[in-house]
Amino acid sequence: MAESGPPAWMQAMTEETRQNIVDGFFRLGVPCVVLAAVLWMCREAAFAVHTSVVIPVVKGHTEYLEATRQALTGIEKTQQQQAVTMERIAKGQDEIRDLVKPK
Repeated sequence: MAESGPPAWMQAMTEETRQNIVDGFFRLGVPCVVLAAVLWMCREAAFAVHTSVVIPVVKGHTEYLEATRQALTGIEKTQQQQAVTMERIAKGQDEIRDLVKPK
């Protein structure tokens, strides 16, 4: 059965090292330690938001842009065909006008 107690890395620390860490906390002050803890929690929250919110939003936006690009390509082809058709209609109307025009 595994013995309960501090983790291996903490067991390897000497008493002097532990005291140096505690002294460092007191030297830096409790507000700095609290600030470090808050910054660490914000970092963890940012990672959580990145994976649960940002990545799906970017994926959805990319899919939307791809669909828009395909729609615009279809519109472009339709407008090109429409331009050719309008040119043919204009030529036909010119020919009819020339035939009907009094001399």
